[in-house]
Amino acid sequence: MLFGVDGAWANILGWSVPSFPALIGLSALAAFAVSAWAARRHVTPGTVANVALVALAAAVIIGRIGYVAENWGYYGANPAEITDIGRGGLAWLWALVGGGLGVWLATFPLGPEARWALWSAAALAVPIVASGVWWACEANACAYGAEVANLADYSAFWVWEAPGEFGLVAPRWRVQRMGMLLAAGVLFIIGLMTWRGWFRRWHLPAALVMVAAAVLAVGGLRGDWS
Repeated sequence: MLFGVDGAWANILGWSVPSFPALIGLSALAAFAVSAWAARRHVTPGTVANVALVALAAAVIIGRIGYVAENWGYYGANPAEITDIGRGGLAWLWALVGGGLGVWLATFPLGPEARWALWSAAALAVPIVASGVWWACEANACAYGAEVANLADYSAFWVWEAPGEFGLVAPRWRVQRMGMLLAAGVLFIIGLMTWRGWFRRWHLPAALVMVAAAVLAVGGLRGDWS
């Protein structure tokens, strides 16, 4: 098997690895490829890679700090798990802020043409990575949906039986799928803006705001602390 996901573990070329970082990593690679192609006329793939690494590191670090801070009651009693990112746990809005800050810091020394090209390319990466994080959460039962009374009352596309807190399996809203669909919608909008050349300097802020709005939009259907 070249690739497969079975809950908390993923099989990649015969290697079994934690699925949470693996899926985020794969989405980050896809985002890099798209961004490098989008910015190819202004910067080299090496420059795109440098910006991507800074942005990804900032998003993961700040997102993890936010998650730990918001759940300090648990992590204060279990400090050894604070850095265990393989088990999941990122504060989405904190991660978005961190990623945007990382892009700004990495592109600040560059000239205006290169800077705006990278901002536009980074805007395409945001919803791709967001979709990967939703996928990782679906596999690891994080950002799970609130319980519904009966699966038969709703379309099977939007609800499913899935684990939540303490691994309790119950009929739930399929929030992660909703998040992935909304991220795909954001990618379509930003892709259209890129293709048409509309509002070039605003692509990255627009992508960050739309992905944040998508997270908030499904927040009311989540069953976890968020």
